[in-house]
Order: sequence, then structure tokens, then C-alpha cells
Amino acid sequence: MAEETYDYYGRDGVAGPVAVPNFSNSHIGDQGMQSLISIGEHYADKIVQPSLIVFSPTACTAICSTQFIERLTNEHEVMERPEFTHVDFYHKPEAIKAATDATAAFFNKWTVARHK
Repeated sequence: MAEETYDYYGRDGVAGPVAVPNFSNSHIGDQGMQSLISIGEHYADKIVQPSLIVFSPTACTAICSTQFIERLTNEHEVMERPEFTHVDFYHKPEAIKAATDATAAFFNKWTVARHK
């Protein structure tokens, strides 16, 4: 993921200092430790609203998604998109469209069901 992340945030990347005038290369020194205590799966069983999870099972972060999904106790749907990476969902039009189309359909379905 380091190469992909650098391609996105690096000097000439989509969100790097050349592309974003107020870019800062500041980094939380203990990000790894912060991630351990703030990973969403620790809270998954607290979610009561219907949920949609869109992720890539081929992303290096897929284990976070699958552990989150395994702990959900609410009504939920899962959309796996193996053709995309974690960072693709940040900026690639086809990945964003797949996720937003699924989200719109999900909300529309629940909105219609709620108003019947």
C-alpha cells in the first residue's frame, strides 16, 4: 500500500503538495497505535441503523472491512469490488461511481421501505 499511498499523496500525486497548495506532510507519529484503538470493528455491534459496506476484498485494508462486517449485528448489505484498491475509492471516477450508485440505491430502498 505504500506505493499506492505515495502515488496519491506524494509530490505529484492527486492529493500531494503540487496538487494541493496547503498540503502538509505532517504525520501522526503513533498512527499505527492510534489505528489499533480506533478501528471501527470495535463499535460495529453498536450500530442499529441498516448499513451498506462497500470495500475491495483485494485491498490491503480488506481485513479491517471483513472484521467489521463479521461483528455487525444490524441489517446490512455488503458490496465487494475486487477490481478497485483502497485508494481507488478516494479519487478514481469508476470506483467512486460504483460506491455512490450503491449508496444511493441503498438509501432509496430504505427510504421507500420506511414510508410504506
